[in-house]
Amino acid sequence: MKNRLLLITIILSFLLVSFSVSAEYLTDQAGFNFKQPEKVERLVIVFPQSFGLAYILGLGNNIVGMPLRRIGLQKQSESIFIRTVAPNMDKAIDVGNPGQPNTETILGLKPDLVFSAIHVPASQKLNELLRSANIPVLGLKAGFGGIKD
Repeated sequence: MKNRLLLITIILSFLLVSFSVSAEYLTDQAGFNFKQPEKVERLVIVFPQSFGLAYILGLGNNIVGMPLRRIGLQKQSESIFIRTVAPNMDKAIDVGNPGQPNTETILGLKPDLVFSAIHVPASQKLNELLRSANIPVLGLKAGFGGIKD
């Protein structure tokens, strides 16, 4: 468990350096370039492993949608740890998961930025749709990539 946590921390730290918040344009792990939003007030997370990245980037309080059921955070859940660390999760809307994203819900949340997977076919379709709607998508491999990723 400690090794996994260390690996995730290293990966997220690398992502933070790779996706510099000072750059006007960013390139995600799928090679897509997009203009960095001036403000990210509405963040949707489709890829649960990128939840920590939102906090590293200072966007944790801006999460409006994420895969709540996928990570056991339904409104009825008693996840005391997450509710203590991220009290705003009670306001977040469930957006499905990388394999079954709820496109209508995600579009309805009017996100400024979406963290999504790039290695799941359903997420790839979602990412294309969001990009065609001019919604910036940060495509990630997160815990499923190698060190080079």
